[in-house]
Amino acid sequence: MSRPAPNPNLKKLIALWVVGILTAIYVVAELALAVMTKSLVLLSDGFHNLSDVVSIIIAYWSIVVRPLLFLFASATTPHPLLLRPSDPVLDYHAIFMFASLTLAH
Repeated sequence: MSRPAPNPNLKKLIALWVVGILTAIYVVAELALAVMTKSLVLLSDGFHNLSDVVSIIIAYWSIVVRPLLFLFASATTPHPLLLRPSDPVLDYHAIFMFASLTLAH
């Protein structure tokens, strides 16, 4: 029996999970410390880092959802805004990553 092909996005997804969890833990600790010390600087930095967590979630979502988009596009009547994997012009997760980083900062 042959082994199934490995998921090429698996390393990206694992990296996003690890970075997302570590960033979320850091945000919770920073916000808790900001409340305990009544520090406005830590509070504002904590919410800034929370936007980084949101951008990581958007990046994860874009990697997971992109393959699903192609399931709904038919070969005979593709959606005009949906590029097929053979179209090298644009990569959806690159768009979502750029948008999330732009919105976060």
